[in-house]
Amino acid sequence: MEAIYKYWGKARAEADAQDFCHLLPYHCLDVTAVADAWWQSSPVIQRLMVVHGDADPVKIHAWVLFFVALHDLGKFDIRFQLKSIPALLHLRPDFDLDSVEPEPYAHGPAGCGWLEHAVPLHSDDRYDCWQPWMQAVAGHHGDLSSPKIPADPDADEEVCRFDKEARRAWLQSLARLFLEPAGLSLLDDPPTCPQIMAGFCSIADWIGSNTDWFEYRDIVQPLQEYWEAEAKKRALFALESTGMLGKGPAQGGMAAIFPDCSPRQIQCLVDDLPREAGLLLVEGPTGCGKTEFSLAYAAHLLATGVAEAIIFALPTQATANAMLNRLEKVAPNLFPGQKNVVLAHGRASRHEGYMALKEAGRRLTAQGEEDAAVQCADWLAQSRKRVFLGQIGVCTIDQVLISVLAIRHHFVRAFGVRRAVLIVDEVHAYDAYMYGLLTRVLHAQATAGGSAILMSATLPAYQRDLLLDAWGGEVPEQQSSAYPLISWAGRGTPVRYWDLKGEPAHLPESRTVFLERRERVDLRLSDQDIDQVIQAANEGACVAVICNLVSEAQGLWRRLRERSSQVPVDLFHARYLFADRQVIEQRVMEYYGRDRMATGRILVATQVVEQSLDLDFDWLITQLCPVDLLFQRMGRLHRHPRTDRPAGFEDPRCTVLLPPDEQYGLHEVIYQCRRVLWRTHRRLQETDRITFPDVYRPWIESVYAEEAWLDEPEAVLQNWETFQNSALGKFFGARQLAEADMMPLQDTDANAAAMTRDGDNGLKVLLLQSMPQGPAYLNGRQESALDDFERREAEDLNAVNAPKGWKAALGNPDEHGRYRLILEPQADGSWSVGAMRYSREIGLEWREGDSSLPSQPQ
Repeated sequence: MEAIYKYWGKARAEADAQDFCHLLPYHCLDVTAVADAWWQSSPVIQRLMVVHGDADPVKIHAWVLFFVALHDLGKFDIRFQLKSIPALLHLRPDFDLDSVEPEPYAHGPAGCGWLEHAVPLHSDDRYDCWQPWMQAVAGHHGDLSSPKIPADPDADEEVCRFDKEARRAWLQSLARLFLEPAGLSLLDDPPTCPQIMAGFCSIADWIGSNTDWFEYRDIVQPLQEYWEAEAKKRALFALESTGMLGKGPAQGGMAAIFPDCSPRQIQCLVDDLPREAGLLLVEGPTGCGKTEFSLAYAAHLLATGVAEAIIFALPTQATANAMLNRLEKVAPNLFPGQKNVVLAHGRASRHEGYMALKEAGRRLTAQGEEDAAVQCADWLAQSRKRVFLGQIGVCTIDQVLISVLAIRHHFVRAFGVRRAVLIVDEVHAYDAYMYGLLTRVLHAQATAGGSAILMSATLPAYQRDLLLDAWGGEVPEQQSSAYPLISWAGRGTPVRYWDLKGEPAHLPESRTVFLERRERVDLRLSDQDIDQVIQAANEGACVAVICNLVSEAQGLWRRLRERSSQVPVDLFHARYLFADRQVIEQRVMEYYGRDRMATGRILVATQVVEQSLDLDFDWLITQLCPVDLLFQRMGRLHRHPRTDRPAGFEDPRCTVLLPPDEQYGLHEVIYQCRRVLWRTHRRLQETDRITFPDVYRPWIESVYAEEAWLDEPEAVLQNWETFQNSALGKFFGARQLAEADMMPLQDTDANAAAMTRDGDNGLKVLLLQSMPQGPAYLNGRQESALDDFERREAEDLNAVNAPKGWKAALGNPDEHGRYRLILEPQADGSWSVGAMRYSREIGLEWREGDSSLPSQPQ
């Protein structure tokens, strides 16, 4: 047994420091003590660990600790020990360095292979029981790829024998420490390995490796003594310091979480729903309180121990930023004690509110006492891999989708998702590729014993069925057609439905939007239309014009500015650098949000205002788009009760621009499916008013129905078949990628975007300016002056998406798939080269009227 004390687990770079190495057994016990403290502190962890087995929780606990302690089995190898020769010689002064040849060595995969040598796994059944556990704990450096039995080191036989004896001695020691007290031994086989085991062990290793909490020790003391007197003593304090532990509410529901609000509409159903792990799918009209409903129901699951955190996923960074502000306010009711809120998307570090939460977390860490109601613990904020380990995570959907993809440490994200109630807003907003990944997330969440809430105002029935089926719910042939509708699925149980038919007082209030159709070539406003918009703004109206293409929005903004210098006109789309878009987004929320003070303004925007942004317009003009998106746009029209609407705009009025024929041009390219545009077009021609919420179900189901309409043109049918084949290919392509056994990629924003988004969505263009010292970013920072980390961040902040049709003009991409566009500074504060121009007001554009290039492609 003395051999196990001749191996170091952690070592300092400077060999002259006292206790410059930490004995490997003690490091392993540090990590195991963190796992034990976490188990004892978290009923949710216990539940997720035993969800698949009938084994005694005491025995499951023993197996969990045993395998966590084995996570660094691969370090009992001279090849690893040679990574710090001072530490090796400190522990084994007589070791002959000439007795071994150094060679590359990865201790994680090697640990998986050495297990078979150290435990008698003589049958396939035993191997199949043991290996998944070992693979989960040995992958803590980010890679869970298939294990390989390593070859012996190129060393003297005595050296190899010493390693083998140490490994066997370590397993026997751990069996005595953890298995025998539970009535187990190395001759027993563990139960099915829990899904969360890899993430659980990896996080425990990060904490147990932190020298702020676990001091290095190279003086030998018995394992049992170190376990009780040192490791366990430090583990709970370390775990509490991370900010991961947080006590949920004593009870959930609207009264507990939103005591100042009277439940309305679907919110009155919260207390009637199952308080157990499952999938809840919420369909309700815009403005019906789905967000409050989901948080009140999630609080029930927190209170009953089904989950211990909340993750709120949204379609865009703008919607995630807006949700962060809302969740900050309600966090104290959801987590009355410590509450850490983490924002997770590529530009989170640029969000001022989130930076304030991180600073509050640093003060808490430094002072040892809470000085802010809501914070983000310093430890959680140190790594993007920890984004889902606080009490509340707010993120873009790609951060959740990574949990099923080959990204390093994806299983850490998966662990965070499994222990939380996963809430996905605007679930209709994702394409076929992302649905392929989302269904894999839901399947994994269900099989792990987790919970999820999905929300939408405009979800077609086929999408609802796809999501419920991915969870494992049994969808009945006869489904409810009610609206609003709550659907709940357990794993392998019939889907259950709740609606408001028995609660007529809580049915959503009918709201009629008056429709005006205008036939316009290319769906562009005429000069007369523009004069009307300007006149409405002059009379005090806040008018929104929503375009389907960025170039259309930029061109319309120019026309409006040219025809009137008196009315303020704002432009908002996605083709800005992040810093510029952030300023514009804040301005839009100020001018057109719930608490707007401005009157008499015009906003020209694209799809960026469709989802989740709480905007309120007096008059809405929109180009034709698919029916579900059209309803989302209409949800921003008279969104809140006001008594100060200008004369002529007391009633909500939506003007829809339609083509004079049934040719949709570039708008069809944007939405890819002519059938949906054609059917939406036809439905709009049938009426001059739409009454919500009655219109949701019949319009959306008829537009997205698979059966052909009797009068559908042949070209529409052919386009539908092409679209369907393409969508299926993308859906199953994403599923295959999620299931592929491949080397994991680095966890970077670029890799996340590449793997979670359909590759046909556009081009990533890095904007630079020409300077005498070499290329610089538009803020003046020299590209060559940045280190690798700073450059990656700068490239993300200085890149915009451009249409695929620009590819020929942009040249060849770099090795990361980005197109470098070097612009020349102009006297008016803009930058340009050829037909390309960027300004902080207009964004990146392909200028019309430049004879050197063809008209702007898309």
